[in-house]
Amino acid sequence: MLAEISRVPRRRAFEGLPSLDRKASYLSHFFLFRKRKLQEIGGAAEDLGDFPGIDDFEMIWTLLEHGATVRIVERSLYNYRDHFGERLTLKKREDSLAGLDRILRKHRVAPADRARIVAAHSPWYGEPIHRVQQSLKAHGRLAERAR
Repeated sequence: MLAEISRVPRRRAFEGLPSLDRKASYLSHFFLFRKRKLQEIGGAAEDLGDFPGIDDFEMIWTLLEHGATVRIVERSLYNYRDHFGERLTLKKREDSLAGLDRILRKHRVAPADRARIVAAHSPWYGEPIHRVQQSLKAHGRLAERAR
């Protein structure tokens, strides 16, 4: 378990978040969805591309925009796996940043908020989790993520 980047989700923390993008980022694996709500939004927005966040950030954000309700199990139900094999987060960083830009445009995020969202997501693009963890720790940014 990568304890420094893991957290147990809390309902109170989720409810206190100021925006849907932050709420979508806060929610983490494991997800259960109502099929009807997923069908209502058209599932994952595959037209945006194949890159990190399309299913576990953008789709969650879209569900929240469409009034999906959230129940949080305040226990760890998922541990991230770190491996060097093929996976979305190890694709070219530039491609992932372009994909994130498409998400932000779809949700009409104001330019002032774009920098914050890109800063939160971009460290995870193109590097294995353990390297990102080391970098965030070295720069004192792990505490920000835990909030």
